[in-house]
Amino acid sequence: MTQPQASRRDMLQGLLALAGTGALAACGQQTGQADVPAGTLYPKGDPRNGAASGFYTEELRSFVSQLSDIIVPDTDSPGALKAGVPERLAMVHENWLDRQGKIEWLTKVQEVHDALSADGDRSFAEADAEARLAMVKAMDEKAYDKGGNGADAYRQLKREIVGAYYTTEAGCTEELQWLATPGDWKACVPLKEIGRTWAV
Repeated sequence: MTQPQASRRDMLQGLLALAGTGALAACGQQTGQADVPAGTLYPKGDPRNGAASGFYTEELRSFVSQLSDIIVPDTDSPGALKAGVPERLAMVHENWLDRQGKIEWLTKVQEVHDALSADGDRSFAEADAEARLAMVKAMDEKAYDKGGNGADAYRQLKREIVGAYYTTEAGCTEELQWLATPGDWKACVPLKEIGRTWAV
Protein backbone atom coordinates (compact mmCIF):
# COMPACT_ATOMS: atom_id res chain seq x y z
CA MET A 1 0.00 0.00 0.00
CA THR A 2 1.62 3.24 -1.10
CA GLN A 3 0.87 6.46 0.71
CA PRO A 4 0.73 9.71 -1.26
CA GLN A 5 3.42 12.18 -0.26
CA ALA A 6 2.13 15.22 1.54
CA SER A 7 2.87 18.49 -0.20
CA ARG A 8 4.98 21.16 1.48
CA ARG A 9 1.83 23.27 1.83
CA ASP A 10 -0.05 20.43 3.56
CA MET A 11 2.81 19.91 5.99
CA LEU A 12 3.04 23.61 6.83
CA GLN A 13 -0.72 23.85 7.30
CA GLY A 14 -0.65 20.91 9.67
CA LEU A 15 2.20 22.35 11.71
CA LEU A 16 0.55 25.76 11.89
CA ALA A 17 -2.75 24.22 12.94
CA LEU A 18 -1.08 22.36 15.79
CA ALA A 19 0.83 25.48 16.80
CA GLY A 20 -2.45 27.35 16.71
CA THR A 21 -3.87 25.07 19.40
CA GLY A 22 -1.31 26.25 21.91
CA ALA A 23 -1.51 29.85 20.77
CA LEU A 24 -5.27 29.93 21.21
CA ALA A 25 -5.02 28.49 24.69
CA ALA A 26 -2.60 31.29 25.59
CA CYS A 27 -4.40 34.12 23.81
CA GLY A 28 -8.02 33.20 24.48
CA GLN A 29 -10.39 34.59 21.87
CA GLN A 30 -8.16 37.40 20.54
CA THR A 31 -7.97 35.98 17.04
CA GLY A 32 -9.52 38.66 14.84
CA GLN A 33 -12.27 36.34 13.59
CA ALA A 34 -15.19 37.86 15.45
CA ASP A 35 -16.59 39.12 12.15
CA VAL A 36 -17.31 35.52 11.06
CA PRO A 37 -19.64 34.11 13.72
CA ALA A 38 -20.61 30.47 13.60
CA GLY A 39 -23.58 29.79 11.41
CA THR A 40 -22.97 32.50 8.82
CA LEU A 41 -20.48 30.96 6.40
CA TYR A 42 -23.11 29.86 3.92
CA PRO A 43 -26.53 31.17 2.79
CA LYS A 44 -29.28 30.84 5.37
CA GLY A 45 -30.60 27.29 5.49
CA ASP A 46 -27.46 25.70 4.05
CA PRO A 47 -26.71 22.53 6.10
CA ARG A 48 -23.00 23.36 6.12
CA ASN A 49 -23.60 26.34 8.39
CA GLY A 50 -22.29 25.90 11.92
CA ALA A 51 -24.81 25.62 14.72
CA ALA A 52 -25.39 28.84 16.64
CA SER A 53 -23.58 27.41 19.66
CA GLY A 54 -20.46 26.23 17.85
CA PHE A 55 -18.41 25.77 14.72
CA TYR A 56 -20.03 22.59 13.40
CA THR A 57 -23.62 21.68 12.74
CA GLU A 58 -24.90 19.05 15.16
CA GLU A 59 -24.56 16.48 12.38
CA LEU A 60 -20.93 17.33 11.65
CA ARG A 61 -20.05 17.62 15.34
CA SER A 62 -21.39 14.12 15.88
CA PHE A 63 -19.58 12.88 12.77
CA VAL A 64 -16.19 14.30 13.80
CA SER A 65 -16.64 12.77 17.26
CA GLN A 66 -17.54 9.34 15.88
CA LEU A 67 -14.71 9.40 13.34
CA SER A 68 -12.19 10.50 15.98
CA ASP A 69 -13.29 7.64 18.22
CA ILE A 70 -12.73 5.15 15.39
CA ILE A 71 -9.35 6.53 14.28
CA VAL A 72 -7.90 6.76 17.81
CA PRO A 73 -10.04 4.46 19.99
CA ASP A 74 -9.71 3.84 23.71
CA THR A 75 -7.10 1.19 24.50
CA ASP A 76 -5.02 1.07 27.65
CA SER A 77 -4.92 4.86 27.28
CA PRO A 78 -7.75 7.30 26.52
CA GLY A 79 -8.69 7.65 22.87
CA ALA A 80 -9.34 10.80 20.85
CA LEU A 81 -12.89 11.25 22.10
CA LYS A 82 -11.98 11.14 25.80
CA ALA A 83 -8.95 13.33 25.11
CA GLY A 84 -11.20 16.06 23.70
CA VAL A 85 -9.90 16.00 20.13
CA PRO A 86 -13.20 17.04 18.45
CA GLU A 87 -13.44 20.11 20.69
CA ARG A 88 -9.78 20.94 20.11
CA LEU A 89 -10.17 20.77 16.34
CA ALA A 90 -13.29 22.93 16.46
CA MET A 91 -11.51 25.51 18.61
CA VAL A 92 -8.54 25.73 16.27
CA HIS A 93 -10.55 25.92 13.07
CA GLU A 94 -13.20 28.29 14.39
CA ASN A 95 -10.77 30.77 15.88
CA TRP A 96 -7.65 30.44 13.77
CA LEU A 97 -8.86 30.04 10.18
CA ASP A 98 -10.02 32.96 8.08
CA ARG A 99 -13.40 32.88 6.38
CA GLN A 100 -12.16 31.06 3.27
CA GLY A 101 -10.22 28.56 5.37
CA LYS A 102 -13.33 27.80 7.41
CA ILE A 103 -15.36 27.22 4.27
CA GLU A 104 -12.69 24.89 2.86
CA TRP A 105 -12.42 22.93 6.12
CA LEU A 106 -16.16 22.49 6.59
CA THR A 107 -16.47 21.47 2.96
CA LYS A 108 -13.77 18.81 3.44
CA VAL A 109 -15.42 17.43 6.57
CA GLN A 110 -18.75 17.28 4.76
CA GLU A 111 -17.04 15.62 1.78
CA VAL A 112 -15.66 12.85 4.00
CA HIS A 113 -19.04 12.42 5.67
CA ASP A 114 -20.79 12.12 2.31
CA ALA A 115 -18.16 9.76 0.87
CA LEU A 116 -18.45 7.43 3.87
CA SER A 117 -22.23 7.48 3.69
CA ALA A 118 -22.17 6.73 -0.03
CA ASP A 119 -20.27 3.48 0.55
CA GLY A 120 -22.94 1.88 2.74
CA ASP A 121 -26.63 1.00 2.67
CA ARG A 122 -27.25 3.60 5.37
CA SER A 123 -25.78 6.99 6.11
CA PHE A 124 -22.83 7.12 8.50
CA ALA A 125 -25.04 8.63 11.20
CA GLU A 126 -27.70 5.93 10.83
CA ALA A 127 -25.26 3.01 10.78
CA ASP A 128 -24.44 1.05 13.93
CA ALA A 129 -20.94 1.04 15.42
CA GLU A 130 -19.85 -2.10 13.56
CA ALA A 131 -21.04 -0.74 10.22
CA ARG A 132 -19.35 2.62 10.83
CA LEU A 133 -16.08 0.87 11.57
CA ALA A 134 -16.37 -1.08 8.31
CA MET A 135 -17.11 2.14 6.41
CA VAL A 136 -14.02 3.84 7.81
CA LYS A 137 -11.80 0.82 7.12
CA ALA A 138 -12.96 0.75 3.50
CA MET A 139 -12.45 4.50 3.16
CA ASP A 140 -9.00 4.30 4.72
CA GLU A 141 -7.93 1.61 2.28
CA LYS A 142 -9.20 3.58 -0.70
CA ALA A 143 -7.73 6.86 0.52
CA TYR A 144 -4.21 5.48 0.86
CA ASP A 145 -4.27 3.07 -2.06
CA LYS A 146 -6.89 3.59 -4.74
CA GLY A 147 -7.95 7.19 -4.18
CA GLY A 148 -11.48 8.20 -5.10
CA ASN A 149 -14.15 10.52 -3.74
CA GLY A 150 -13.14 12.17 -0.49
CA ALA A 151 -9.66 10.57 -0.43
CA ASP A 152 -7.66 13.79 -0.07
CA ALA A 153 -10.11 15.24 2.44
CA TYR A 154 -10.10 12.01 4.46
CA ARG A 155 -6.30 11.92 4.62
CA GLN A 156 -6.20 15.51 5.87
CA LEU A 157 -8.95 14.95 8.43
CA LYS A 158 -7.24 11.82 9.71
CA ARG A 159 -3.88 13.64 9.96
CA GLU A 160 -5.45 16.44 11.96
CA ILE A 161 -7.29 14.08 14.30
CA VAL A 162 -4.10 12.13 15.04
CA GLY A 163 -1.97 15.28 15.25
CA ALA A 164 -4.42 16.96 17.62
CA TYR A 165 -4.54 13.82 19.78
CA TYR A 166 -0.81 13.96 20.41
CA THR A 167 -1.06 17.57 21.57
CA THR A 168 -3.48 16.59 24.34
CA GLU A 169 -2.38 15.67 27.84
CA ALA A 170 -3.64 12.12 27.39
CA GLY A 171 -1.83 11.73 24.08
CA CYS A 172 1.45 13.06 25.46
CA THR A 173 1.50 11.54 28.92
CA GLU A 174 -0.56 8.35 28.68
CA GLU A 175 -0.32 7.13 25.09
CA LEU A 176 3.35 8.10 24.96
CA GLN A 177 5.94 7.65 27.69
CA TRP A 178 6.29 10.77 29.80
CA LEU A 179 8.70 11.54 32.60
CA ALA A 180 9.10 15.13 33.74
CA THR A 181 12.63 14.50 35.01
CA PRO A 182 13.99 11.72 32.80
CA GLY A 183 17.47 11.40 34.31
CA ASP A 184 20.23 9.82 32.21
CA TRP A 185 19.94 10.09 28.44
CA LYS A 186 19.79 6.67 26.80
CA ALA A 187 19.97 7.17 23.07
CA CYS A 188 19.05 3.66 22.01
CA VAL A 189 16.74 1.48 24.08
CA PRO A 190 14.92 -1.63 22.78
CA LEU A 191 11.22 -0.87 22.46
CA LYS A 192 10.34 -4.11 24.27
CA GLU A 193 12.00 -2.67 27.39
CA ILE A 194 9.98 0.55 27.49
CA GLY A 195 6.73 -0.56 25.81
CA ARG A 196 6.09 2.63 23.83
CA THR A 197 7.91 5.63 22.44
CA TRP A 198 8.62 8.77 24.45
CA ALA A 199 6.89 12.12 24.18
CA VAL A 200 9.36 14.84 23.24
